Amino acid sequence: MPLTRLSLIACLLLTAGHLRGGEAAEAVRAWLVATYATGAKEAVTAKVAGTVYANATLVAAQESSVQLYAKDLDGALPWTLLGDDGICLLAESLVAKASVPVRESWLMLAIACKRSETPAFRRVRDELFRADAAAAGRVNAALGVGAAPKADPPIADAGAAPADPSFPSVDGETAIIPTGAEDDESAPMIDKSGKVIRSAYLRWAYDYSATMVSKRLGPTKAQLKTGAKPKNANKAEVTEATSSARAKIWSPPMQFFKGARNGQGMPWNVGGPPTADAGDYSGTHAQILYAPDAANDPGVDRILILEEGHNCFTYQPTPTWWGGSHPEPTLGTPSWREASPKGLGAPVAIARGYGTWCNSGIIAFSSGLLGTAGTCTSQNAGTFLKLPPGKVPTAIALTSRNEFALVTVWDVVKLKGELAVVALECCHTEGLMAIYCWHQKNPGLPSVGGFTSMKLLGFVDLPFATPTAISATGNRIGTAGWLSVDGRNGFPREIDLSKQSFRDSFGTSTGANATYAQSSGYAVIASRYENKVAFVDLQPLFQHFGEMYFTTDKRYQRTREYGPDPKQWPCDFSVDDAPRPVVVKCVKVIAPSAVNVTIGGDSQSRAYIATESGALQIWRVGGLATDAPASSSEIAMAGQVAIGRNPTCLAYVKDLGWGKPDTLRNQIIAVCRGDQELSWIQLAGDTGTVIRRLRDTRLEDPVHAEVADTHGTESSVVTVTDFLGKQVVNYRFGPVVFHTNGGLRVDMGPDGKAEFECGGAMPFPGCPYMVCGTNVN
Repeated sequence: MPLTRLSLIACLLLTAGHLRGGEAAEAVRAWLVATYATGAKEAVTAKVAGTVYANATLVAAQESSVQLYAKDLDGALPWTLLGDDGICLLAESLVAKASVPVRESWLMLAIACKRSETPAFRRVRDELFRADAAAAGRVNAALGVGAAPKADPPIADAGAAPADPSFPSVDGETAIIPTGAEDDESAPMIDKSGKVIRSAYLRWAYDYSATMVSKRLGPTKAQLKTGAKPKNANKAEVTEATSSARAKIWSPPMQFFKGARNGQGMPWNVGGPPTADAGDYSGTHAQILYAPDAANDPGVDRILILEEGHNCFTYQPTPTWWGGSHPEPTLGTPSWREASPKGLGAPVAIARGYGTWCNSGIIAFSSGLLGTAGTCTSQNAGTFLKLPPGKVPTAIALTSRNEFALVTVWDVVKLKGELAVVALECCHTEGLMAIYCWHQKNPGLPSVGGFTSMKLLGFVDLPFATPTAISATGNRIGTAGWLSVDGRNGFPREIDLSKQSFRDSFGTSTGANATYAQSSGYAVIASRYENKVAFVDLQPLFQHFGEMYFTTDKRYQRTREYGPDPKQWPCDFSVDDAPRPVVVKCVKVIAPSAVNVTIGGDSQSRAYIATESGALQIWRVGGLATDAPASSSEIAMAGQVAIGRNPTCLAYVKDLGWGKPDTLRNQIIAVCRGDQELSWIQLAGDTGTVIRRLRDTRLEDPVHAEVADTHGTESSVVTVTDFLGKQVVNYRFGPVVFHTNGGLRVDMGPDGKAEFECGGAMPFPGCPYMVCGTNVN
């Protein structure tokens, strides 16, 4: 080493002390020491005493010194000679191998050292978006990011895909959206010419920090009052909801019965007095998706929504008392982690079928993993499927009898929107689930949602790049119910489809089981950012599966070849294109914020599209809802209802009790973030009326809701996720009736005359944005 360099280092050594800089620098340095203590020989860029060595080698990182080799540099140097900037530069080419906390620390250090514009910073940040949304959110906050991150310079070949499509880098590349005219307002990831801006597209696809989830959900009431107007807000028919002032809704006092829950005791707030006999027990569990406060929190919990037993009823949301609660137990499934070695990512959405009982929901994660989560008795096997690299889920719906999962995805390689079609299979031969399930593998047939496998059939190209919401149904009305087995009521386990007589009972119009399997259906898919809604015909899918299962023995035998190969049943669309769903029509709707469809198909079936401005549009769907051919000309808006501003969820009002009206098909609850309210809409053909509004002072920011399933007990309980309030709140909007436990009826309020009642709230370690549940076996 030259004398001048030795002299400079010697002088610096005299002033060497403890490492200066913040916690981020120390965290990165500690990782280097733990990882490269001896024999490293890693190619790095080093910066020592202000001089940069571009082709250096890291030999060893010790607690007190770092050994580096380069031209004019060879020796063990105190860390203080590198300083924060030198530590940042040293780790730059190595940190991609580190854990999420270390990568976050390095990004924070790079920001402090003014190195956030480098390609390395953007690569590490983009991977962090996929691995941990909360960590990415903190990095964005440190950057002060309000818009999309700055892009890398455009690459030479605008059509070239990134080397690793599973973790694409951010660049300025754009692609034409394969449809339509330009919209009135461009989305953050769509420029004025209708092209996708890749850097913004990636960020919106992967970032599930609380800040970005809130942006996806659209404006709050506070934001609307301070100038952020919803799109189309100048329309005369849409106004701020002013029908009732916010007030605190009464809650019944909580009591406790020690003899319940196998001696654990049970809090209760309706009914009584407690009895030793549990009676006809009922309980409902739900998964809650949330943007977590803690970096190591996966953002999915399982909670108890309601419970009836011992002549008592509780509907205060609490952790489950049996089976695991925080986090959702299936998140630790080893096979899931093996399928996503870089992390599950953030929970994007969850869905169950709404036309019949569905034991397990399917959660879509930003990593592309689809996994099941159920209740303490659903015998969840940790079933999962991993989408191909570069396919990022944004929304999910199950067809109404749990036959298929339909997942909207953003393809971050080709910059286009797609619909993934997944066949669901439910086969249990042991335990409680065996009572209700098929005892053969019959993917794509109705089931009770105890999913044991999934198979990706393929993708349908969508006429926009940014799908954000989906709802779907088949054409059968009512629950799947009993099957006919030799003239008596029976279960799927008793059906032998290898026999022609059983196949005929399903496959002929006069067969005893003719209305069990769906023969048509449709999905409605919205893009809030591109102001478009697509209508997709599912009839090819349902009819193909019916033909294969319920006609000839030759076709049925093909279904016995179930397996993962594209040529095995059910075949990939690349092998057999016949069942691929078809986009029938794409229409322009300004800022569609939520969608819903009537369960089942008949002349009263409609699609419902909520807009940020506060309108519920009612659309006729024609042959999409029946076995008649689907016609684009029959799909048209037929009516509109003024509701609250920025409706973020359209929830089904599940059937409430025996002898009650068909609320599942004739009512919707709109959760209106922009007015902090829930609106119940009574539907009748092309018209609708708001029949009640819930406006409770407890609710700071309602964004999603679901009406609870129950068994034997009429309950009318709705669960609301309060995003900024960081809580889940339960309400009653009807009486509790113990139909199978003596008939006790309890109305709402202290005098039994109230419109609503509050069962209580459950705080969350983050911002909850979705709820999806089911009744326990």
